[in-house]
Parts: sequence; C-alpha cells; structure tokens
Amino acid sequence: AEQLDKIQEDLNTEIRLIIDDINDAASKISNLNMKIAGVEGTGDMANDLIDERNNLLDKLSKLVDIDIIEKNNGMVDITLGGVLLVNGTKTNQMVADYNGPQSNFLTAKWKKDNPEEQPVVQLKSGTLKGLIEARGDVLGFKGSIENGSLPKEVDDVDYDSTTDLYTFDPDASS
Repeated sequence: AEQLDKIQEDLNTEIRLIIDDINDAASKISNLNMKIAGVEGTGDMANDLIDERNNLLDKLSKLVDIDIIEKNNGMVDITLGGVLLVNGTKTNQMVADYNGPQSNFLTAKWKKDNPEEQPVVQLKSGTLKGLIEARGDVLGFKGSIENGSLPKEVDDVDYDSTTDLYTFDPDASS
C-alpha cells in the first residue's frame, strides 16, 4: 500500500507540473497573439512569431486535447473542453485542486476567485488525462476502499456519511 501511495503522490506532483506548463504555454501564446496582431496590422509578416506560437501549440496539444480557432487578425483562440483557454490576448488559468472533500488526488480545475466554484476541466486526451487516469481518478483518500485499499477484515470497514466513503484503519491487525 505504501508503494501505491508513493506512486500516487508522484503522479500528483506530475499533474501539478503539467498544469503549470499548460498555464505557461497559454500565457506565452496570448502574448505572441498580441505581437503577431501588431506586426500583421502594419502589413508585415510575423513568420518568426508565428513559428514560435506554433511550437507552443504543438507542445500544448500533446499535454491536453485542444481546439484552435484562427482569427482574421493573426491571433488564435484555444478551447479546452469547450472553455476558452486562450481568447486573443487573454487566458483562463487552470489550477491543480483536490477532486473532492478529504481527497488526496489532484485534478485540473478552472481558476475562479471562489475556490468552491472552480469547475473541473473536461479532458478528452493528452498527457494530463493520462496522468490522472494512471494515478486513479477516484474520490478516495489513503486508507479508503475507493482508493483501492483493502481492509484485513470486513468488520474493520466503517461508512462515513459526511464524505459518503467507506473507510478503515489500514494498520488494524486482524
């Protein structure tokens, strides 16, 4: 069980890092959008800036399933799970947050001023989705049946109505 916990903690760290990478790429793309629109607005071509943005789009598309909408002014919008990640020169930031009360598992959520109102990002594919699935996308926590831990005796299992989870002391002796 300790090995599983360690693997899940390591995957949580990777999930947090990938979300930071996504936010960083989105910010860079929005900044490049502004520069590209400025250059192309003068009638010049912004080929180097477009190449740089395309490299970021390639990187981003491996991390998460995105849709790219090219606009007439040279900018691109990016949607992720139906939500605008990049809207011209603006970005919606993501956060790594726990997927439920008392959970130890991080998931991707859209950042809001009130953390209670942060909706989960709808992921279809990509590295981030793979990490979440590899770690386990359950509402359980260490020592919970939902997390895949098993009690030594059936009588050791307790139901917690506040969390709607079945729990037990994994160190209880039989």
